[in-house]
Amino acid sequence: MIQAYLDADLIVACGGGYLYESRKYSPWFIGICFGLALAIWLDKPLIFLPQSLGPLPGALQRSLLKWLVQRARLVLVRDEQSWEFLQNIGARGNFRRCPDMAFAQETAAPALVLDWLKQQGLEWLPGSFTVGLTALNWDQQFTTFRSAQQVDYESALAQLCDHFIARGCRVVFFPQTSGPIEAHDDRLAAQRIRQRLLHPEGFILLTQQPPPDILQAAYGCCRLFVATRMHSLIFAFNSGAPAIGIGYLHKMIGVLRWLDWQDWYFDITALSGVELIERCEELLRQRENLLPLISERRERLRQQFAALPAMLQDVLK
Repeated sequence: MIQAYLDADLIVACGGGYLYESRKYSPWFIGICFGLALAIWLDKPLIFLPQSLGPLPGALQRSLLKWLVQRARLVLVRDEQSWEFLQNIGARGNFRRCPDMAFAQETAAPALVLDWLKQQGLEWLPGSFTVGLTALNWDQQFTTFRSAQQVDYESALAQLCDHFIARGCRVVFFPQTSGPIEAHDDRLAAQRIRQRLLHPEGFILLTQQPPPDILQAAYGCCRLFVATRMHSLIFAFNSGAPAIGIGYLHKMIGVLRWLDWQDWYFDITALSGVELIERCEELLRQRENLLPLISERRERLRQQFAALPAMLQDVLK
C-alpha cells in the first residue's frame, strides 16, 4: 500500500459513510484514519469524495479526524448534519457541500428491469400496487442500538407490511446490501420480518442483488418505497418513487434535509408501526402532487453534482 501511495499523484478517499463510530475508542476507526494519514505523511494531495462524518465519540478520535480533514486538499460533505459536525469539532479547511454520488446513478431501461424481475420469479403487472422495502440489522452494526430496539423496528415494519398486504398490495423486499458479513446482510432482517407477518403470502423477498441501474429502475416500479438503507432512498428518488426514510445515522436526515423531504422521516430508535402506516397513507394521498417536486429536486441535485469534475480540477491546479 505504501508503494501504491508513493506511485500515486493523488489519493482519493471513497465517498460514503465510514468515518463514524459508536465507541469512544475503536481500533477499526483509528486504522482507517492511519491509512488516510499516509497520504499526508507522504506529501500526496488527499481528497475526500462526498462524505458523511460522525457521530464520533471520544476526544482522541475527534482529534484524529480533525487533523485529517484540516490537512486534506478538499473535503466534500454530502449532508447538512455532517457539515454541522465539522463545525462542532472546530475543524477548519477546504470543506464544500456536494450531493452523494449515487444521485448520478443512471436508470436501466424498463425492459431490462422487467426481465430481471421475471428471472426472480416476479411478474410485474403495469399499474399494480407494490410497496418497496429495505431494512437492515442495525443492532449488529451499532453497539448502542440494542437487540430489543431491533425487534421493535422489525415489528413496526411487519405492521406496515401486513397493513398493505391486507389491502391487496404486494410488499417487495430488495436486498440493497447483502454482505460481505452477516451483520451487513439485509436479507436476514427481511426473513425475520416475514416470520412476524399475519399475511406472509403477500411479502416477496428478493434474494439476488442486480446491478445498480437495474435495482434503481426496480424501485421506480413501486407506488411507494420505505427505505432504511440511505442509498435505497436515493435510488427511489432517482427513479421517481415517493419514499419514506428511516434514519439509523444522521446521514439520512441530512440527505432528506437537502432534498427538502424531512417531513417524511422516522428515527429508527423511535419507530411506531401505527405512525409509519399513517405517514405512508398520507404520502400516497399526496403522491400525484409530490411527483413533480421529486423530479425538480432530483434534477437540482444532479446539476450540483455535475460541477464536481470542475471543482476537482480547480483544487488540483
